Amino acid sequence: MDPPNPMPTEKDSIFSEPTTPVMPQIDTLAITLSLSPNPAPSYMEHHVYAPPTPSPAPATLSPVPSRDPDTLGSLIEVRESENKGLGVFALCDIPPQTILLCESPLVTLQDDGARVDPLDTTVNALSPEKNKVFFSLSSYSRNKNESLSRSIIYSNGYSIMNDLATGLFETASRINHSCVPNSQYTWKESIGKIMFWNRFKLLAGEEVTVDYGHKKKYLKRIYGFDCTCGGCTDSGSGARSDGFSSSGSESGVMEDMGRIDEVVNEGGARVEKI
Repeated sequence: MDPPNPMPTEKDSIFSEPTTPVMPQIDTLAITLSLSPNPAPSYMEHHVYAPPTPSPAPATLSPVPSRDPDTLGSLIEVRESENKGLGVFALCDIPPQTILLCESPLVTLQDDGARVDPLDTTVNALSPEKNKVFFSLSSYSRNKNESLSRSIIYSNGYSIMNDLATGLFETASRINHSCVPNSQYTWKESIGKIMFWNRFKLLAGEEVTVDYGHKKKYLKRIYGFDCTCGGCTDSGSGARSDGFSSSGSESGVMEDMGRIDEVVNEGGARVEKI
């Protein structure tokens, strides 16, 4: 994701059962920054339900495909996005509720408190091709002591497995942010994949976007970019002058972000986006 596109619990419909966005959980040892789908504001609500979960690939298939169904090259493509690095775009007109992407993690991170960073072990075990993909993703660090691998996964990871792990994806991690997104996503535990679908009809050449779930000024502080989406720049499209994400949660973020800075500045703290 460039910038990150950058995390979800399994819900068949984000609109029929709105959830409270996961807020940072802070203690003296670790900080969690979780990116999860948020319910759309009332003016955007269209009651668009998630498509049915696709059937898993046959167990006899080897190697097991990371994308199933594989829509890359037929429905979507990864290419340059203006001022955003790489992004994911529609290759043709796509009707609403179409599965745009269903993908297994390239890397799954579950911190277990071990002295050896489990992420380094996981990344080192990747094949040369997948290792190259991992390090081609963008990175932004607020902590000078943070490793490159950590910066990459914090900048591009999604919360998976009921917020118990972070997943980094070859294609999904290229999807860029918008405060007024055209697509949604959820983690499908039954098939071990993250699934994206479009809320509205996408036109050929249109960029696929999701909401990272943070207010505009915190997108800059956490991910290092200024949001220039229609919701932030076009006063005629429901933009909010207070700089909040159109679907981000306001409650508690100011206090939480202040505490994050306090912990990070103490030194030795570990910032985790899981």
